[in-house]
Amino acid sequence: AIVLGGSVVFGEMAYSIAEKNGFNPEDEHNRKKQSKAKSGDLTNTNNGEEGLYTKARDVFARVPTLWALFCEILACQGLSTLLNVCCVTKVSEVIPDDTERAGWMGRFFATINVLSCVLQFGILPATSSFTEPSTLWKGMPMVMIAMTGLLAFPKLIGSGGDANGD
Repeated sequence: AIVLGGSVVFGEMAYSIAEKNGFNPEDEHNRKKQSKAKSGDLTNTNNGEEGLYTKARDVFARVPTLWALFCEILACQGLSTLLNVCCVTKVSEVIPDDTERAGWMGRFFATINVLSCVLQFGILPATSSFTEPSTLWKGMPMVMIAMTGLLAFPKLIGSGGDANGD
């Protein structure tokens, strides 16, 4: 609450400084809105929602790479969520005590963050000097698919998935 309050105070100070020095972003926004309304640029009187949708559809149709990136992002987010759910479910089966599980998960995600940092700032830049970046980008979702498959179907790696090791 203190940080949010400080943010509001600093935001108000920034707007008062901008207005005092002759720059009010609201005036510019209103001018743009009036000029669009006069030119008939909006396809719908409903705040331009249909116009925005139409523009987005046209951009995706004009630039197929954006559509591919959009689909890749959706797939990666879906796989990340599935991987997280599978991981939490498996950990809940193995570590039934909430306190112990919370501690283990905290250490696990801290380790993941450190490994992510090493990968992003150490391994990937070194690898990209002799490998095409598009090849690396194509390989990243494959890692997520493999990890999700291993967690979802533990028999693939020979583990029966039994918490007691039987």
